[in-house]
Formats: sequence, C-alpha cells, structure tokens
Amino acid sequence: MERDFEIGNKRYLDRAMNQLTKNLACEWAKDNIRVNTIAAGLIKTSLADAVTQNPLDLEMAKGIVSRTPIGRPGEANEVSSLVAFLCFPAASYITGQCSLHGVNRSSVSELLSTRRG
Repeated sequence: MERDFEIGNKRYLDRAMNQLTKNLACEWAKDNIRVNTIAAGLIKTSLADAVTQNPLDLEMAKGIVSRTPIGRPGEANEVSSLVAFLCFPAASYITGQCSLHGVNRSSVSELLSTRRG
C-alpha cells in the first residue's frame, strides 16, 4: 500500500509541475515571458556523478537508464540544444509546455517509488 501511495505522490508532483508551467505561462505571457519545463531524465553531470556514489542512488540511476529508450544517460549537450532552441526567436510561440527528453516519466515515477520499498 505504501508503494501505491508513493507512486501516486510522484504522479501528483508531475501533474503539479505541468500545471504550474501552464499557469505561469498564462500569467506571464502578457509580459512577454515564456515558461516551459524540460523533464530530462538522468544527465551525466558532476552532480549526478556525486549522487551515484551512494549504492542506493546508483541502483536507482541504473533503473532509470534501463527504462530510457536509448538505454544510456544523456549528455549535457543533448539537453542544452533543447534549452537553446527554446531561447531562440524561432520558439517564441512555444510556452506552457513540458518536454519529456529521452525518458518515460511514469516509468521513472514507479522506479523512484520502489527505491524505499
């Protein structure tokens, strides 16, 4: 039962982030401010390297990677291209969107919830 509760919480957090993105996009559009989110999955960075020194976190990271379609962690330059695009005038019409970048969010939510159980 606790696992179901945790999965539900993760899904609520995902939905809350999506809704916050949409709400802020609507609120700030009048000031010509765009709001988007990028759910990037596991990206190889110095922070990710430091976190995965813990065996539990390493197992979680391996689980996340195993559920990504490409089967490996992302590189910072692979996500930065999406960030750069969203900053260019070519993306000036895009606001209130959540981009899933190389990861199935529901799979990650389930994996994170089993970490404790």
